[in-house]
Amino acid sequence: MKTPKRALAIHGLLNWFHPTYLRIKQMEDPSTFPPSSDKIRIKLPKTGISEKFQAGKSYHSRLLAMPDSELFSLYLAHYNERRANLEREHWSNVPPATAAPETYDHWSKAAYWSADEAAALLVARNPSELTRETAEKSREQSSVLRSFLAVRDLIERSLKAGQIDEKKEPNNYLEWAKRNGINIPAGLEEAVVAQGHRVADWKGICERQSNEIFHLNARIALLELANSDSPPGMRERDSMLKMIIGMAIKGYAYNPKASRSPITQEISGDLDRLGISLDSDTIRKYLNDAKELLPGRTK
Repeated sequence: MKTPKRALAIHGLLNWFHPTYLRIKQMEDPSTFPPSSDKIRIKLPKTGISEKFQAGKSYHSRLLAMPDSELFSLYLAHYNERRANLEREHWSNVPPATAAPETYDHWSKAAYWSADEAAALLVARNPSELTRETAEKSREQSSVLRSFLAVRDLIERSLKAGQIDEKKEPNNYLEWAKRNGINIPAGLEEAVVAQGHRVADWKGICERQSNEIFHLNARIALLELANSDSPPGMRERDSMLKMIIGMAIKGYAYNPKASRSPITQEISGDLDRLGISLDSDTIRKYLNDAKELLPGRTK
């Protein structure tokens, strides 16, 4: 049964493999074979038309006899292959657009990068070839061009928000990329570091400092509990236990599901180094009481 989907698949396959036959059929029967778009218009060769026409006719007959599943699978396989070839051969994926070690070496020595230059380097491309202008004017797009424009847009917004100083050293952009989870080409970071620019992992630094703060707060909570002169009321006690269990989990990686935990000994040792004596059994008792206050636990 002839359907628009079948017709499209057959038209595409003939255009790819037997364009001479398709062009002749378009002239003979425009209603069955609508003219191709300007991008894929085919010119008839000056010689060998008869042989090419017969080969195309035979291929066309085979396509017409194929069931839908086989025809569509054939079309998709060749379509994907052609798209992959076009992507691989796109100007943005071949030299001189691709970044080489000497590209990174040169740009790592620059006093600063523009937004275009930083975006190109972050997608492993040569800033001398890939700019917003060349990307937007490119007749055919590629995944690299789309990535470049997306990174370029984020950089522009960050510049306006004051998160990046365009006139600072190149490591300024690399630190920004790390904060935002944007991959940095290994060769780029190595070249920047080789020039003496330290690329700080601010996200990792913040996470480590956050853990240290929780660790310290856990110690403070235990100290306050150990030095308490009078027993707290039930509500105050529950609040303190909730704080203790939260700090123990976050600050000491305490696992409340474990039957026995070595963390109690670590906490006891920390307190002892501060001149406060509190044995691990007492700490375990407090943690066991506090576990009952965790969400999803019933007393």
